[in-house]
This record gives sequence, structure tokens and C-alpha cells, in this order.
Amino acid sequence: MRRCVWCGHKGIFLRVDSNNLCPSCQEKVYPDIKARTEFVLHCYKRLKETEVPKVKLSLANILLAEIDKLRKYEAKHIPVPDLDIDLRGVFANTKDASSLVEIKVDAHREEGEELKTAMDEYNKKYGKLPDEIYSPSMGTKNIAGYLKRLMEEHERQRKT
Repeated sequence: MRRCVWCGHKGIFLRVDSNNLCPSCQEKVYPDIKARTEFVLHCYKRLKETEVPKVKLSLANILLAEIDKLRKYEAKHIPVPDLDIDLRGVFANTKDASSLVEIKVDAHREEGEELKTAMDEYNKKYGKLPDEIYSPSMGTKNIAGYLKRLMEEHERQRKT
């Protein structure tokens, strides 16, 4: 019995190609691989050309996400073109590397400052912070947003 490696469809009369894809999946998978490969190569070209660290970082993140999606095909033994991509070479410049570290640190610093501001504001208005914020599942952004929503809710209740 033949089986499509992508959708899992199986049957005695199911036709699959040499990569074990049914006709329906062939119509979806091969164009997707082609489009993602072209997109990855385009992003890589732009990544090598740009000098702006923030743009480099976002392009590198996009590249890695797309390559990860292509790996899903490889995991099912569907051939994907070899991509000659060397991210280490793009970020070999120590100035670029330190700029990228600064960008990430700045992003975390902004999140931390936003959280501190929200916590201070809540403390001034309502005293003790709610116990829910100490849950390990809450991230920095979630806590800040949660506290802001609580304060808005308190304000609405106070007005009514």
C-alpha cells in the first residue's frame, strides 16, 4: 500500500512520485519549496549587502525561520536545493557582532524598564502587587500588560 509522506494519505491505488508525494501534495509542496528557496536566497543577498545592524538581525531571523521550514521537507526525505549560506561570514565583523548584542540588550532593557514602570505605578495606586505576576509562565511583556489592564479595570470600576 502506498502512502504520501506529506499528508499521510494511503491506498492501494494512490499514485505517488519518486519522493512519495501524492498528486495533491505535489501541487503544494514543490512550489512552496521553490518559493521558499528563492526567498531565502533573496534575503541572504540583502543580508550580505546591508550595513545596518538591525536590518541584518531581522533578515538573519527571517532566514533562519525559512530554513527551518525547509528542513521539515528534508525530514520527510523530500529533496530541497542546497543553499550555500554562511551566516558566520556575514557577521564576522566584530563591530556587527557587538552591534547585534547591543540591539538585543536594548530590547531587553526596554522591556525591563516598561515592567518596572508598570509595577511602580501599580504599587503607588493600589499597594501590593497581585500574586499572579509571580507565575513562571508570565513573561516580562505579559506582566507589564497585565498590570496595565488591571489598572484600567480598577479605573473603570472606580468611575461607575
